[in-house]
Amino acid sequence: MFYMANKTSAWLNQKFLQWQSAEGQRKTIGDFSQFLGVGEAALGHWMNGRRDPAFKNASQIANKLNDNTILALLGFDQPELDFLSSFPGEVRDRLLAAKGDLNLYLIASGLSPDSPDAERMIREILGKYDITVKSKTIED
Repeated sequence: MFYMANKTSAWLNQKFLQWQSAEGQRKTIGDFSQFLGVGEAALGHWMNGRRDPAFKNASQIANKLNDNTILALLGFDQPELDFLSSFPGEVRDRLLAAKGDLNLYLIASGLSPDSPDAERMIREILGKYDITVKSKTIED
């Protein structure tokens, strides 16, 4: 079956060639996948335009290549990413992964982010990523 290249696959192919050139020798997709920390088969699918990487993988690629272009190509919110870039890599990765889980939960549950049930679940999801939220009580 033939797949059409998309902007994300074209970008990944360009980055592979740039990385290979910077390494000074011919490298394989397997070598590139190890460098990026993603599976070789998954990278092949992304580079051939069969699939797009999920947020977690796209974020990992962006961090490894020090280039957020892939996140913009996939439609992730750039201003938020600019804000998060001020955090250390490991903290930023946990925040971004937690945000992805939170968004999925809120969409699937149909809850308003301000509801008590959503707030309880948000705290639980953040806890999975070792992120603690301290509440302040505001008195009128």
